[in-house]
Amino acid sequence: RLGRQLGSALQAAHSLGIVHRDLKPENILFTATPQPGRPLPPVKLADFGLARLTTGNRPGGALVGLSGSPAYMAPEMFMSNYVPASDWYSLGVVLFEAATGQLPFLGTAEELARSHLRERPPLDALPPQLNDLISPLLRKEPAERPSPAEWLDQLRTLLPEPVVNQLTREDRLALERDLSRLDPVLAALTALRRGRKPRLTDADLLNQYGFTTSTTHPAMSNVMDWSKDDS
Repeated sequence: RLGRQLGSALQAAHSLGIVHRDLKPENILFTATPQPGRPLPPVKLADFGLARLTTGNRPGGALVGLSGSPAYMAPEMFMSNYVPASDWYSLGVVLFEAATGQLPFLGTAEELARSHLRERPPLDALPPQLNDLISPLLRKEPAERPSPAEWLDQLRTLLPEPVVNQLTREDRLALERDLSRLDPVLAALTALRRGRKPRLTDADLLNQYGFTTSTTHPAMSNVMDWSKDDS
């Protein structure tokens, strides 16, 4: 879901002739706090100003003058070459980190340049179901990376868009209003499962739907083993 949103943002920017050149987690902003068991909130791709690369104690180093964040930079960016496919490589690094909890390469700016230019990323660290999606983005040659349309189509095949995204804005808002009414029900059911007495208002709402504390709690103990996805 993160890849779908960021990929669509990059596709929109590139259609306007804009290459971001500094895609990294710090430039990805959530519009709301992510909640377990809830859909991922929309994200915004920020900071099109491009940060300057510093080389610490080596002001005369070979990388002076480059702009970007070395841990997320495409190989060609270390050669002062920027193309739209460079952003897709950076997206691959971001998704690699999101999927594995680690960056594909670590080190100083010079070490990162050598790694991105020459070394194979540790693709074995990726979950098998995501390898075919993320690894093509990390190819060294820009021309060998998938096209935006091709990659987004592959992603939609792996994770089809929710039906709610196909609704009109008015229908979507109406659906969100209806779903918000379920929050007290979910709170009451969760309280019952944990052996706590629901708040009075929640209990009344449960009664309205045909549940009672005495008849529902034993059944929940036996059959309701909620996971994040179930909730």
